[in-house]
Amino acid sequence: MDTPEKSKLFRFLKLDVIVEHLTGLIEAKLELVKLEVKEEVAKVGARIIAGIVLAFLLVMIIIFLSLSLATLLNRVLESMYWGYFIVTGFYLLVLILLIVFKVHIRLQQRIEDALIDTEDDGEEA
Repeated sequence: MDTPEKSKLFRFLKLDVIVEHLTGLIEAKLELVKLEVKEEVAKVGARIIAGIVLAFLLVMIIIFLSLSLATLLNRVLESMYWGYFIVTGFYLLVLILLIVFKVHIRLQQRIEDALIDTEDDGEEA
């Protein structure tokens, strides 16, 4: 149903050029959104990997310090095992206190709040 009058009207109003420009604009916007999503995913991934590496190093430091302290206590107490029991008891006491005071629930809430804030910051940009 492309009549000559309709084609002339489209050319006169330059609607065909406008449609081409709109199509190009939409494609460019989609490409920009894709790039922004890739960048955000890369940032989150980098944060996660860095956090895992730092957590691993922290755990290793705690383990070696605990073994050193236990060995020192063994030498001071002139025992082969009491130092290890004392250090283990300390960690058991810390665990019980964390459970009693429900620190894990507050920690979970803080993590959820931080993730929500991160999502909100990403949406505003």
